[in-house]
Parts: sequence; C-alpha cells; structure tokens
Amino acid sequence: MQQQREEPGNLSTKDSFNMLHVAFSGLGSCVVVFLRTGFGKEYPGMAGLLGLIMMVGYGSLARVPEMFPYIGVWLLAVILHRVKTFELARKGAVVHSRFWGYPKLAFMVPFVRKQQTAIGFVEPMLCTIVGGALTCWSPGVGAFVIAAGWANAMAAAITLEVDRKKLQAMRDAELEQRHLAAMYRGEIEEL
Repeated sequence: MQQQREEPGNLSTKDSFNMLHVAFSGLGSCVVVFLRTGFGKEYPGMAGLLGLIMMVGYGSLARVPEMFPYIGVWLLAVILHRVKTFELARKGAVVHSRFWGYPKLAFMVPFVRKQQTAIGFVEPMLCTIVGGALTCWSPGVGAFVIAAGWANAMAAAITLEVDRKKLQAMRDAELEQRHLAAMYRGEIEEL
C-alpha cells in the first residue's frame, strides 16, 4: 500500500479533524460543567484551558463584559467538580482520567434513555433553551452558550466516530489474527 506524502505546511485530513475536535472540545467545555457530573481526574484539562482562553478572548474582543461573570460562575463549577472528583477517587471510585462526565441533567428529561441521545441532542437543546433565556440578560453570553452546546455535541460525535473506527480496526485485527493462526496450523492454504 502506497502512502501519499503531505507537502510541508499542508494539513492532512486527520490533522484537520484533530484540530476541529480540539476546538469543539474547548468550546464545549464551557458548558459541560453545568450539564454533567462524575468527571475524571484530568477533566477539563487542556480543553478547559482552551475554553477559558476562548471565553476571555470572546469577552474581550467581542466586547461582551457580561462574559466575565459567566467565567466566574464557570470557574466555581469547575472547582466544585474537581473537589467532588477527588473525593470520589479517595473513596475508591474508578473513572477514566479524562472522562467528560455523565449527562445527569439530560437524563432528567422524560423518555431519554440513551447516552448518545442525551449528549448529541438533549444537551445542545438545553443549551439552546438556556442560551435563549440568557439573551435577555446578554445577547453575547446567550449566543456563546448556544454555540458551546452545539460544539460539545460535535465533539461528542467526532469522539463517537473515532471510537467506532477503533472498534472496527480491533475487529479487523482479530479476523486477521484468526486467519494467520489458521494458516500457521495448516487449516487453510497460504494465498
């Protein structure tokens, strides 16, 4: 199989998707702390730092001073979640270190049973409703919350697709290993 060479300075499709995922994750982290619970020890990590930079940049460059009280509330929520996460870990709870939380708020909506539905549809709709309400106080903050909610859904969709591809690669590897083992045992002829 021949690999195509990328010219210096040009991004591959994989690199582009990775950058898009990082951007969506950063923006999504600006609302996730209000929607979920049970985070891993490393969440929000770099996504949270990027989200903080985005919030400060948006508040400053777009001249939305109401963004700064939002940032204060967001930081308080992050701190409270971090305390809860370390308390759970001290009690022996085992969670993936970068787990981005259980969609507790979305599961409070009647008839929502699947996590994929909760994260991909209900959470962005909740952000749209709350963002719409926040526009009465600050149109800029309301629009930001709506955008962050949908960015979070896009980050989740990308993560789901990456996981699906990993699972497919694992299944393919299993089939290849079975085939090679059968060839080794002489159960099938070599090609």
